[in-house]
Amino acid sequence: MKTTKGSYKVLDYYDEEGKIAAERHLTDHNKAHQHSNPHDHLINWDNNFPNMSQPINYKEGVIPVSYTHLRAHETDQYL
Repeated sequence: MKTTKGSYKVLDYYDEEGKIAAERHLTDHNKAHQHSNPHDHLINWDNNFPNMSQPINYKEGVIPVSYTHLRAHETDQYL
């Protein structure tokens, strides 16, 4: 689902329980040395509170399209 977060666009991915599981930020936040455009954050729900991971950055033109691929980053089981 595409939403706006502040001044930038975000694609939200939800798990089977309806909780947000990942966000794709469609910006580098003017910090190209720290974030690719786009970049992803996985959301961990430990203690029933959303905790955002460090950014998952991508080389230009190499961007995964599936939520399953994003989850593979958590387990190092790249698809």
